[in-house]
Amino acid sequence: MKRLTIGITAHVDSGKTTLSKALLYHAGEIRRLGRVDHRDAFLDTHEIERQRGITIFSHQAQLHFPDAEFTLLDTPGHIDFSAETERTMQVLDYAILVISGTDGVQSHTEMLW
Repeated sequence: MKRLTIGITAHVDSGKTTLSKALLYHAGEIRRLGRVDHRDAFLDTHEIERQRGITIFSHQAQLHFPDAEFTLLDTPGHIDFSAETERTMQVLDYAILVISGTDGVQSHTEMLW
């Protein structure tokens, strides 16, 4: 069985957590999506994250498929927490860089790249 670690990264408020939740939902790992702005996002578990509406700590989740298993890591997007994102990058097999369609490439996006 193939096992990979995949990280989702981007600048703040670009949709990383929403994309992570959607992947988990469509893979059948969670039953409801939740929303960051409703403070019930599956991956933002720390109280301070729910209060601020942003990811501060990297969070992991598992995606199971018949021939593969993926560890999904949702990383912080705010520049103040970029050290957490950089630490997470060291363990990834693949990274997905999300770019907001409305905001476009930001300076922090270029740093992540």
